[in-house]
Amino acid sequence: MKLTEQNAEAIGQPILDSILKAHAESDYAVLSEFLSADLKLVLTEEVFKEAIQNELSTYGTVRSTTYLGHLNRKGELQLLWKISYAKGQEDVLWELYLGEVNDKIEVLGLWFG
Repeated sequence: MKLTEQNAEAIGQPILDSILKAHAESDYAVLSEFLSADLKLVLTEEVFKEAIQNELSTYGTVRSTTYLGHLNRKGELQLLWKISYAKGQEDVLWELYLGEVNDKIEVLGLWFG
């Protein structure tokens, strides 16, 4: 399937859901299924576990996700979600940068804060 502005949310939401589940279960194998080879070099299992321990573990479980939209970014799409957590006093912005690599849609970048 080709990634377009019209199907960005439909393609991105299941990926985000899996990524959120991977974070909740501290499961790098699930997360890494979606990452590009370049992103795996930066977002190693150690960095992933550290992010969970230092930041995400304080939020608790995901209470809700709201798709905010997307931006075009030089051949990739930046998808934005507002995530509310059970323990959080604030919403957290999650960003996925999706692109096509060898006819496969992959996460080229991932950020929350």
